[in-house]
Amino acid sequence: MKKNYYIVLLFLLIVLLGLTQQSVYASDEDDAYIRSNTEYLYDPETNEYLPIQNIETEISVISDQNGHDYEFERLFEEKRVSNKEFAASSPKYTIDTAYQYPVTWDCEEWKNFNNVIEKREACYVSPELLRNMTTLALVETVVKYPLLVDIFAFDTIEMGIDWVSDYFVGIDELFSREDAIECLLEYSAVICEDDEYSDFYKSSIEIIVKVLDGRGNEDNNVPSFRYTNSYVYTPNGSQVQARYGYTWSDWGMTSGDAMTAHNAVKSAYPNAVEITNANPSYNCHSYAWHQQSSLNNYWISDPSAYMTDGSYSASTPVAGRKITYKQNGILKHSGVVEVVGPTTDTTYVTSKWSWYGLFYHKVNDCPYYVTAQNISYWKLN
Repeated sequence: MKKNYYIVLLFLLIVLLGLTQQSVYASDEDDAYIRSNTEYLYDPETNEYLPIQNIETEISVISDQNGHDYEFERLFEEKRVSNKEFAASSPKYTIDTAYQYPVTWDCEEWKNFNNVIEKREACYVSPELLRNMTTLALVETVVKYPLLVDIFAFDTIEMGIDWVSDYFVGIDELFSREDAIECLLEYSAVICEDDEYSDFYKSSIEIIVKVLDGRGNEDNNVPSFRYTNSYVYTPNGSQVQARYGYTWSDWGMTSGDAMTAHNAVKSAYPNAVEITNANPSYNCHSYAWHQQSSLNNYWISDPSAYMTDGSYSASTPVAGRKITYKQNGILKHSGVVEVVGPTTDTTYVTSKWSWYGLFYHKVNDCPYYVTAQNISYWKLN
C-alpha cells in the first residue's frame, strides 16, 4: 500500500511539471483565472513556478487514506509560493520589440491593393502578440499601424478609435496600460526626424494622449467651440440638425496638424484621387445630401431624415445617386455615385472623409467599407 502511495505522489508531481508551460504562456484570461484561484510551487532547478490548482486537495485525500509522509509535506510547504510572490516574479510582457509590418505605405505592393479589406489583412497583428508586448513596443506598433489614419475619418476621434479597434486591437490594449501616456511621450521624443512620416506620428501621439488624458476628466479635453447650431432641410421640407462654421479649433488641432494627417491618408489610400484639401467645415453627409460644394459650411451628423421622410428611396447603383455605408445598422458615411461597374472594385464614388478632403475612390477602398451588404443606394423621389 505504501508503495502505491508513493507512485501516486510521483504521478502528481509529474502532472505539476506538465503544467509548467501552460502556466508560463497562458493567455491574459487564463492567467487572471489561475492567479486568482491557486498558488504555486517553485522549482529551483528550472526556475519555474508550477500551479498547484487542485493537487493539494488530492494529496490530502491520499494522506488521510494511507498515512502522512511528513517529509514530503514539509518540502511541499517550503516550495509553496503565494499569488502575490508569483505575480511579482513572473514577467507579464515578454516582447520588447515593435511589430514590423510586412507591407507599408512606401511598398509597391501596398499601392497595388485593390481595396481596404486587402490592406487590413496585410497589416493584421494577432491580439495575443499585442497583449504580450511591453508598453513601449506596443506604442510603436500602434503609431506605425498603416491604417491609424482611419481614426480621424469620423465625426469624433472616439468614434474613429472604436471603428479601427474592430480590426486592430492594439489601440484598446494600449489604452488599458497604466503607463500608456508615459510611453507615448517617451516614444515621441525619440522619433527620427528623418522619417518621412515623423510629423504624422508625433501629431497622432499628441491627439491620442489628449484622448487618454481626457477620459475620466472631461475638463482636460474641452476644445474651444466656434460653430453655431443650425438646420438644413430635406427636399420634402423636413428639418435636419446641423452645425455651421466648424473650425480647426473645434477639432482641437491646427491646420498644420490637419494637413499632416491629410497627407498621411493620401499615402494610406494611394489610389483614391484627391479632389479638395482638408476642410473642417463640412462632412460626408453634408456633401452628399445637402450641398456638393467646397463652399459648404454645414456639418450634418445624422442625415436619416432624407431617407425616411419620402425625399429619397432605396435603389440600385446609378451615377448621381447617393450611397451610404453602415456598421451594425448605424449610418457611418455617405457619398455620391460617379461610375457604376459590375463589382465594388469597379464602382466609383465621390465622398468627403470627415475633415479630411474630398476624394474620388472605389466603393470598397475607403475607411468605411466592411462588406457589400453594409452599403445602400438612394434615388431622389
